[in-house]
Amino acid sequence: MNDRRQLLLDQLAALLHGIGLGTVYRNRGEMSNALRPFLSLCDGTETITRTPANGARQSIPLLIELTPEITYYPALQLAPDNTLSEVVGLARITILSAILLDMELRGIVGPNGRILVATIETDLSIGKRMTGELTIRPIFVYPLLLSDLTP
Repeated sequence: MNDRRQLLLDQLAALLHGIGLGTVYRNRGEMSNALRPFLSLCDGTETITRTPANGARQSIPLLIELTPEITYYPALQLAPDNTLSEVVGLARITILSAILLDMELRGIVGPNGRILVATIETDLSIGKRMTGELTIRPIFVYPLLLSDLTP
């Protein structure tokens, strides 16, 4: 079985491990502030965006959108010359460029797939905690053949 979903999530985790923003934890619940800086990677959601019509050949692929969730938790104590905004901005560029430029991810989604970004959120706004949490939700669009579902 060729499970592109798992391949994408495994490559994304490996990619995040290599970008120098802290330890990467996958599918964990509440995390201690003592672990900061770290990245949290959750598998997120999958949406079928195109399905074969009734009676269509089984070889027609489904189009799947996988939307994992990546949250960066910066250190609570910053160097004197860094502002929280600068730290979050650098993390944003680091994560986005790693994902959007990674050839392994592009190879997994294939020529009919795409890599997009759904949302980018920070807690840097009125009424929020203002600790620099940054959440990025990339979208990986890939074809899934019904034959790929056979174990």
